[in-house]
Amino acid sequence: QTLDPRLRREAQLRREFRLPILARVPRASRAESGRPLMPAKASPVIGEAYRTLRATLTRPRPEDGRSPGRVILVTGSSPSEGKTTSAISLASSLALVGKRVLLIEADLRRPVMGKIFDVQPEGSGVVSVLIDRVDLADSLVQTEQYGPNLQLLLAEPSYQGGWITELFSGNRANRLLDEARELADYVIIDSPPLNEVVDALPLAGAADDLLLVARLRRSRMDKLHELGELLAENA
Repeated sequence: QTLDPRLRREAQLRREFRLPILARVPRASRAESGRPLMPAKASPVIGEAYRTLRATLTRPRPEDGRSPGRVILVTGSSPSEGKTTSAISLASSLALVGKRVLLIEADLRRPVMGKIFDVQPEGSGVVSVLIDRVDLADSLVQTEQYGPNLQLLLAEPSYQGGWITELFSGNRANRLLDEARELADYVIIDSPPLNEVVDALPLAGAADDLLLVARLRRSRMDKLHELGELLAENA
């Protein structure tokens, strides 16, 4: 491990963190890898893995029903581990079974979802909602593939860096999620790697569930430990 700090086996995750493994997603083909995948372009075995994840996360629990909508934040310890693909695939899978889903792009520094879904914010997005320029409901966009069951709150490409990195702090994040809960059965947040970009850390504390994505032979154990310590202290 000193010579190669990368995650090599699932047993390392179980031993070090003692968290449940919710799904095992096979590696994409070389032609598919390198950027987030739309579910339609993923292989059948990858699609089945995300259906397993959906079934696991939607299993009834004693606390279900206490809030209008359930918030799930998806993150990882480093870029290119599959968190955005996982957020998109989970949201799409929920929408296909009739759930109302709101997918929030919280990675304000590297927005990619508009390009992936081939849509753009209609004049407003995450930043505009957080600074009270527009209402959340008026900033959502739909896709042809999923219709009204899946709505997107995209990060505007025109706002990057600088002052926007503080927008998720304070009451703004809580207010955004409270409004999102009223509009959807599930709110999926695509977060940046929190131990590298802490912008969205307040959202982790307000979410109902944290979905941590790790990738064999790419994720580093030291980065995973840093993320675990950060979440233990702040979420």
